[in-house]
Amino acid sequence: MKLKISEIKMGDRVRMDNGNLTPLVESISKVGLINPVVINENYELICGYRRLAACKELGWETVEANVINTKDNKLSELELEYQENLGRLGLTDDEIVRYENKKIELSRPTEYSGLKGVIFKIWKFLVKIWYKMFKRS
Repeated sequence: MKLKISEIKMGDRVRMDNGNLTPLVESISKVGLINPVVINENYELICGYRRLAACKELGWETVEANVINTKDNKLSELELEYQENLGRLGLTDDEIVRYENKKIELSRPTEYSGLKGVIFKIWKFLVKIWYKMFKRS
């Protein structure tokens, strides 16, 4: 359901650190909100604190939200928040390089052969070196 961000209540949360929101803000700006925030029947946020903060930073007034009827069971809500955060696994630097190389490969014209193909392979190699040297900031 689409919901006004101003209607979502924070409630009592364990995790309050936004961390670096820049990559998330850029991602949501580029492709939209892929995973809706999760709220209870009282419009209290259960999951998606960082996503909601990123949407606020983008100036959004509404956000997509999934409503879970927890019957005000705070233990159940805490478990949902905990499991969502516990189950996350960030990308390694090598995985980021592979994604970037695959994006380059998929976006290049198929006529890259000969000298263009060699230049393309050099470019992929340089991208890999650049990520290893500078890693994510």
